[in-house]
This record gives sequence, C-alpha cells and structure tokens, in this order.
Amino acid sequence: RKALLGEPMKLIEHVVRNDRPFTEIVTADYVMMSPYGARGYGIFADVKAKFKDPNDPFEFIPVRLKALVGRNKDQNQESATGFYPHAGLLSAFQYLTRYPTTETNRNRQRARVFFLHFLGVDVLELAARVGDAAAVSAKFENPTMQASECVVCHKTIDPIAGLFQDYWRFADAGVYGKRKGGWFKDMFGPGYEGEDLPESERWRALQWLGERTAKDPRFAVAMVEHA
Repeated sequence: RKALLGEPMKLIEHVVRNDRPFTEIVTADYVMMSPYGARGYGIFADVKAKFKDPNDPFEFIPVRLKALVGRNKDQNQESATGFYPHAGLLSAFQYLTRYPTTETNRNRQRARVFFLHFLGVDVLELAARVGDAAAVSAKFENPTMQASECVVCHKTIDPIAGLFQDYWRFADAGVYGKRKGGWFKDMFGPGYEGEDLPESERWRALQWLGERTAKDPRFAVAMVEHA
C-alpha cells in the first residue's frame, strides 16, 4: 500500500534526480512503479527483470501501462497507441482519487486544484461571490453559462473539468470510465484557455492538457512558489 501511494512523489523524485525537464510532472508518459506496485497492477511478470531487487517494495522504475481492459467491451479504454495515456500527475490514479468528483460537482474540484497546483491560480478569487444565488437561478435557465457573475469563473474551469471526463467510473475512486449518457451539455466544452479539445484528441485529453500546461508561463511561476 505504501509503495502504491508513493508513486506520484517518486515521479517528482525521478524527474529531479535525473535532471529531466520539470514539466515532465504533467507530461510524463509513464508512471513510477515498484515490484509490489507491479503486482498490484497485475504486470509483475512483464517487468520483473527490470528491477535490481524484485523483492524490494521501494525500488521504483518508470513503466508504461497498457490501455485498460474492462469486464465488458464498452469499458475498454480507447487508445491510438495501445498504451494508457499517462500525463504525469494529472492522470495518476492517486491524484484523481485524492480529488474525487460527483454528479453535481462534475470534475470542477479537479479543475480548481489543477489551476491551484500547476498554474498558481485560485479560481475562487476570480470573481466576487454571488450575493443572491436564488435570484440568479430564477433569472437564467443555465446561470453557469448565461449569468455574467457565474460565467467569469465557469468559462475558465468548466473546459478543464471536461478534460477529466473519462475518469468518471466510481467517480470517487479516480478510475477510468466514461459517464453513462456522455458528458454534460449544459457546461462549457472541454478545452484550455479558449482552445477547444479536438475530438481526435479526446482519448488523450489529459496529455493534451499537460502539453499546454508545460508551455504556460504560469506553470514555472507556480513551481517556484511551491518551492
């Protein structure tokens, strides 16, 4: 359990110790895995030879997981490469589990912590809190897309929330799986800072997000602030 939970921090350690670009914490197409973690993922036999000591629960190596296969065919993970679309911490099971979602939250918590952790932006400070939410709800059919005091935030966070849409099955567990009925239509569509997610990139949405995050100058500022 400790080895599995430690994977995200081991990714950061791997990046620093090997003098790799720090942007890799949001773009890495691999996860750090120990022999015990490999057993948990069911791939120990495939990677056993890569470990110096396959009995050491805290020896970590970079590994690319194959696309997930579900119990039913419709649960199989889409992948143009045959591999899980890793995107550093963004796609880490532990990170997604730490910040779960619900039918009403719709990944907005994940979007909020994304901005806070990786761009140093507190989206809760983007606009003043609505004084009379009931009045706004009564005036607009869809306040989050129509009321200016709501749109100022939702136009920023909802597109990011949509990029996490395929990590919905058992929403509180961060497990891959599309939402039954598709993604919500009464939200701003998936994208990043005004750029819409192309449908061809849907299967690797978090990688698409990671690539844009790495180029955003706010990422470097946020990392320095953390340090």
